Amino acid sequence: MRRKYKNPPLVELVCEFRVPPECDWDLATPGLIYEKVRREFPVRKRYSLRHIELADAQDALKHRLRIEEHITFGKEDEDLFIDLGSRSLAVVSRVRPYPGWAHFRPNLELAFASLVEVSGLQKLRGLSLRYTNRIEVPDEPEALEKYFNFRPLLSGNEGMAIASFIGGTKFRDGTDVATVVLRDAAPDNPGNRAFLLLIDYSLAQDRTLGKDDALRWVEDAHLKVDERYFEKCIKPVLRREIFEEIR
Repeated sequence: MRRKYKNPPLVELVCEFRVPPECDWDLATPGLIYEKVRREFPVRKRYSLRHIELADAQDALKHRLRIEEHITFGKEDEDLFIDLGSRSLAVVSRVRPYPGWAHFRPNLELAFASLVEVSGLQKLRGLSLRYTNRIEVPDEPEALEKYFNFRPLLSGNEGMAIASFIGGTKFRDGTDVATVVLRDAAPDNPGNRAFLLLIDYSLAQDRTLGKDDALRWVEDAHLKVDERYFEKCIKPVLRREIFEEIR
């Protein structure tokens, strides 16, 4: 049974679908998808992402700047939106406090159905769920050990406090891949410490998935992330004192 919290730490949830080259996708695609979702997501915005790509060339490291144009379809009063990139569609929730999977899922289903109808999608070449949890706790010398099972360890570090860190692990989960990262962050309140617990669950790079299996995969992946990764990364005191588990 999934746990429920009065103060859930999730600050961003992203589900991204990536479509293969043979799928219909051109300059008209965003507008066609918008017509399908505009009743629920009427607010349109554009932005650009800049990517620096590195490559070896004659014993020298060269880079080039690639600019990717995005368009978003959002709601008037909450941070929930659809993000269209280059052959990708993502549904993003930044609603706080996190209202739960039951709030996110219908919007995800609408966005995916619109993508399939407009593009003629038959299979996906990429599918991922990404979770960003922001956790703020009292600043204690043993805060990491007290609150987290997943954390950086250094043998024989008595008397040394970790001031800043980032650490992660990639797991193979059957034919899928899970990446878990814990890093420090700036706290909102003086006297506290803050951490970001990032979990990315995705299809393995060499795997494709048929459109009829996509939403079932997402549902299963959501349960796996919660049970196998998030809950196993944290200790009972964090659930009890910070998240205030509802029983």
